Amino acid sequence: MEKLAVKSQHKSLQYCRDCQPSWLKKVSALFANCAGDNSQYLLLEVFVMSIFTVPADFRIESIKEIAKLNENISIKIDEVYGNLKASTLGSGRKYSGLPEASKEQIVEYINFAKKNNIKFNYTINASCLQNGEYKSESRENIIHQISGLIDYGVEHVTIALPSLIEIIRKEFPQLKVTVSVITGIDSLSKLEAFCEYENVDNIYIHEKAYRNFSLLKSLTKIAYSHNKKIGVIANSFCLSDCPYRQYHYNYGAHATIESGMIPEYYGYKCALIKFDNKRNVLNMPWIRPDDINKYIDIGIDRFKVSGREMHNNDADINKVVSIYNDGFFNGNLAELLMCFSKSVYSEVFNIKNSVEVAQFLQDVFDEKILCNRYGCSKCQKCHKALSSIEVNSAALCKWTEFFENKINDFREGKIN
Repeated sequence: MEKLAVKSQHKSLQYCRDCQPSWLKKVSALFANCAGDNSQYLLLEVFVMSIFTVPADFRIESIKEIAKLNENISIKIDEVYGNLKASTLGSGRKYSGLPEASKEQIVEYINFAKKNNIKFNYTINASCLQNGEYKSESRENIIHQISGLIDYGVEHVTIALPSLIEIIRKEFPQLKVTVSVITGIDSLSKLEAFCEYENVDNIYIHEKAYRNFSLLKSLTKIAYSHNKKIGVIANSFCLSDCPYRQYHYNYGAHATIESGMIPEYYGYKCALIKFDNKRNVLNMPWIRPDDINKYIDIGIDRFKVSGREMHNNDADINKVVSIYNDGFFNGNLAELLMCFSKSVYSEVFNIKNSVEVAQFLQDVFDEKILCNRYGCSKCQKCHKALSSIEVNSAALCKWTEFFENKINDFREGKIN
């Protein structure tokens, strides 16, 4: 059977002519004369531009700064994302950590972003809606609120729940859906299931897959065959396979619906795991600026800078984007990953972007080191790289005591 070979800056794909994705059929028709009569393959050059998506602070001045930055970088900031602080729709960040914004501010912000060729993506990525989507009254309220977002000018939404994607597909087919990293897509079967939703445009992959390049390559190939784009979080500081991940997201889903401060638990437990062993920090799925082209080459279209909650702690998101765009950083990676905000982790850790760290990551990409697949009890292959992570002992003691006291307060029922 005659096949079509597709090459781009990302990948080389082959499709049978009878089962090409619809976008490829349209494009390949324009290049039908690219191959000779006896050629088994038709070579088609497809260029797909990778982009950044960054957290919104709902300041007009920030959009001006992004537009100016975009004039000088090759990987543009194409999108900003965020949501209202308190909403029954919920999101992936609890109420207290989000920037303040009125509905009027959001409308103005969205319109100004569009004028500067920057999309706005409204995040409705709570991992649960308290089963509201299954009850008539609350379902109507969900539909009413999303209708209001469209009135604001929202054209893109980030969703974690398949049930909500289904509702949007029926009620708001004009909305383009991004599948949240919270959904946890880390296998071919999970990806294929979400590719079936025609209103899904972009899909973020589970952090645990970020250093498994053979899996990432397979995921991008499947996504492209369905005309979907694949994204990763560039500066994730989550544990690679966190034992508290889903519980923490469920906690956050409820915390976004309620106003005021809600006591933490899972975040404290997670922090103590990071403090316990430097291997846990080295093994997290953060991406060095030096490695961003490796991800582009295998087909990653979008790089999300995480940090909506960091705007309240003097984050410099544009500086982060500039460094990733340049593809090199010679400072403390913990500061970069925390967006240069005031952070516990950048106070405790100094992660040097050393030759040893670079070699360790290359060995992981080449699957010479199989972290998270066979455990760390006997493998010492990261030993040299670990010397590049320095720990501030005083800060470590201070924050360890703080988190342990918080957990003890929870254990004792001191939660008010």
